[in-house]
This record gives sequence, structure tokens and C-alpha cells, in this order.
Amino acid sequence: MRAAETPAALADDLSQRDFWRDWLNLSHAQAFTAIGNEFAARGDALDEGMNTLTSQVYTQRWEDLRNERESALQALMLQLTLDALEADAVQPG
Repeated sequence: MRAAETPAALADDLSQRDFWRDWLNLSHAQAFTAIGNEFAARGDALDEGMNTLTSQVYTQRWEDLRNERESALQALMLQLTLDALEADAVQPG
């Protein structure tokens, strides 16, 4: 690792790469499923209240929910990546 690459910077870069995201999804499927289920339930609740909202408010709330979901997924990927880098750093070899 180059001196300028901090573990956080490396984790951020790595967590953006498709191959790594795929590996994290396979290796930590339960964590990703939990996030998916949480946001699916919230989406269902939003859909149930659809008739009480204007089209603009409903659309904005869906956009907000999608953004929250993406943030939650990114945070999970970043944490799992940091964990993997730490585990690799402490292993003898």
C-alpha cells in the first residue's frame, strides 16, 4: 500500500468497484438482504398511503427512500471493506 493511501481511502475506492461489490453481496448476503427487506417494507408502507399524498409528494418520498437505501448500502459496503482490510492487515504472511 502506498503511504498516501489510507485504509479509509482504499476502502472507499475498493467499495466502488463492481467485482468487489459482487463479492461483498455474495459473502454477506444476509446483511444485504436485511437492508433490502427494510426498504421494501418502507416502500410498501409508502404505497399504502399513496392515496393521501399528491403525486409530487409521493414521487419525492420515493426518491428520498431510494437515496436512503443507496446510502445504507454504500455504508454497509464501506464498513465491510474496512473490516476486510483490517483482517488482512493483521494476518501473518
